[in-house]
Amino acid sequence: MSDAFDYGEAQDDAAELLEEFGGTMIIRRAGDPIGPDPWNPGGGEPSNVDHTVIGVLLDYQNRDMDGTMIKAGDRMVILKAKDMVIEPTTTDLLVVTESDIYTIQNVKPLKPNPDAETVLYELQVHK
Repeated sequence: MSDAFDYGEAQDDAAELLEEFGGTMIIRRAGDPIGPDPWNPGGGEPSNVDHTVIGVLLDYQNRDMDGTMIKAGDRMVILKAKDMVIEPTTTDLLVVTESDIYTIQNVKPLKPNPDAETVLYELQVHK
């Protein structure tokens, strides 16, 4: 009998809870610039690539806000890691609605060890 913890099961449980109590959000990643001509693709506005994710947007507790790492107005987002096609980065945006867009300040994958699956992502976001 193995005493190893099944992180795949923990990932499934986290995914189920976030699907039930969370909502759909978008991780928006800037793509390559699109130029005005097919023979000159660079130099234009960057194209955005949107990735749909499931998560929940939370407020930090006052005791968590230290004014340096976590500032007033920052929010925490817990994202479902299961079936995500990208890993969020601090160069991405989090789109809750088109009028509710956040910059990603910090990304913490909940991952017990480098070889294990990521159970969920905790993001620190700022508007």
